[in-house]
Amino acid sequence: MAIKNGKVYGSKASAYQILVRPKRDKWNHDGTVLMETFPPLTAEFAYHGGEFLFHNPLTGSQDVGADIRGHFFDSAQQAEEKGWTQEEHDLVVNAVDRKCKTEPEYVWEVTLAKAEKPWPTYDEMHHSKIVETAITLGLVAESLAYEEQNKNRPSIVEGLTDALPAVTSGDEEFVAA
Repeated sequence: MAIKNGKVYGSKASAYQILVRPKRDKWNHDGTVLMETFPPLTAEFAYHGGEFLFHNPLTGSQDVGADIRGHFFDSAQQAEEKGWTQEEHDLVVNAVDRKCKTEPEYVWEVTLAKAEKPWPTYDEMHHSKIVETAITLGLVAESLAYEEQNKNRPSIVEGLTDALPAVTSGDEEFVAA
């Protein structure tokens, strides 16, 4: 299921986390049978890529470091990775939005830049000519970004995606003006 209304947030802390709901167990009336487990809902502003060994120049010893790439939280991406429902996703987004208002120095919403029309008549052009024109003009990547953000027509996205490797691999010859 595709998540609707995903948002992207930034944080000055590379591994910032917002706990929205802790793990909860639901037991029967006398507490002897576990009926259901609700997983935790946590917005994580980092990707943890594992550990590595390095030589510490201060101590001369081998130390363990962590590969943490962070500072951003993409709600739709994490919802998909963690198996959240739309309702769970919306709970997390509401919690992060509240954090943006109460602690804007730690968390803020990131507005992604919109792609501009790759050429002035793009929207008026017949859909069957867009891929060919994009290839001719050398604007395949720009056309794909604009198409995905605006009309998102499957046949055009597929055609531009198929044309992208040929253009970026140097199979086409471009002449600088």
